[in-house]
Amino acid sequence: MDVAPPPASGVRLQEVDDRLVVRFRPRRSGLIFLTAWLTGWTFGGALAAAQVPKADPGEAAFLLFWLCFWLVGECSAIGVIAWQLFGRELLEVTSAELVDRQKIGRFARARSYDASEVRDITAERVPHDEEDEKPRKDFCLWLVSDGEVARIGEGMGGVAAEWVVCVVPARIGPRSWLDAEKGAHSHTAFASSRLPQAVLEAGRFQFAQPSLAKAWLWGLAATGCVTLAGTLLVAVLP
Repeated sequence: MDVAPPPASGVRLQEVDDRLVVRFRPRRSGLIFLTAWLTGWTFGGALAAAQVPKADPGEAAFLLFWLCFWLVGECSAIGVIAWQLFGRELLEVTSAELVDRQKIGRFARARSYDASEVRDITAERVPHDEEDEKPRKDFCLWLVSDGEVARIGEGMGGVAAEWVVCVVPARIGPRSWLDAEKGAHSHTAFASSRLPQAVLEAGRFQFAQPSLAKAWLWGLAATGCVTLAGTLLVAVLP
């Protein structure tokens, strides 16, 4: 059963068995710039790749090394565009847990929070980076758990955010909510809070998301292997 949201909110609530599913629509920003940038970036990468077979081993090694980082930028830009156009964020709520799931098709990234450890859920304006000229106007949910603070559902209007805050806590039952002072302190500490480990999903397959350090280590190892193998291949080809 769907629950009617505020008009033009970009949020939808749905009852699925024993779960309350809150669906958020991603905030769209800078799509034209990203598309133009991706077009030029793709063209530049294609030109560089075409030069690898013609280059000497030293130049080929540099081009292959650069192309590895080019691929990271290419995939990142495609991911951001795909998220804004086709992505969905789902907050699945039961009396036992809350699951924040960000999905693009069959691919998803999920974090789970024990409902018994949830201390506060509030509607707050999304904080903006110091480099941004203008403050953000959209709202999100601040979920305060034991020693953790998460930001969920960016892109909502203020009315929609307050509406969701009224519905979600009722599903997980009464809690010993934090007082205002402690809640504000937790919000300030968001950047340094340790969130639960994310799980990556691809259809029925699930695996824990590696830490940033491990991801960089594997990425550098892969870059080195590609650069070395490609350089040797260019060197032995006639």
